[in-house]
Amino acid sequence: KKAWKRLENIVFIELVRRGAEFYNHAKNKECDFIIKEGLKITMAIQVCLILDNVVTKKREVEGLIEALKEYKLKEGLILTLDKEEEFVLEDKKIIIKPVWKWLLEKYWLWIGYISRGYCWGVGGVGLNVWKFRGLNFVVWQVKTT
Repeated sequence: KKAWKRLENIVFIELVRRGAEFYNHAKNKECDFIIKEGLKITMAIQVCLILDNVVTKKREVEGLIEALKEYKLKEGLILTLDKEEEFVLEDKKIIIKPVWKWLLEKYWLWIGYISRGYCWGVGGVGLNVWKFRGLNFVVWQVKTT
C-alpha cells in the first residue's frame, strides 16, 4: 500500500545526500521536488510508482508541466519503479526513467570483499566496510560527474 511513499522517500534521501536544496511545488497541481542551485531553479522531479494508469500519468505529467512553466524550465523528470520513456508536451521535454537509473547517474557503487587482509577490487571515494556473516564487504562510492 505504501510503496509509493517508499519510492518518494528514496528520492528525498538521495537529494539530501547529494546536498540539494529542494522544495515542493503546489499551486493548482503538485510537483514533488523543485531543485534549486544558488538562486536558480534547475530541475523539477515527479515521483510515481507506476504510470500505467492513464489518470495517474495525466496527473503526474500535468503537475510537472505546471512546475516547468512556472520556473521556466525546458525539461522535467518523472521517476518511476520501472517505466522509461521520453516525449515532448507543450514544448517541454518529459523524461520518464526508473529511479534506479537516476540513482546511478551521479554515483557508481562498487562492492568487493576483504579476505585475509587483502582487499579484492578497485579503490574509490567514500569507503565503507560492512560485516556480513563473518565477511568484511567494502563499498566504494565513486563520483562520476
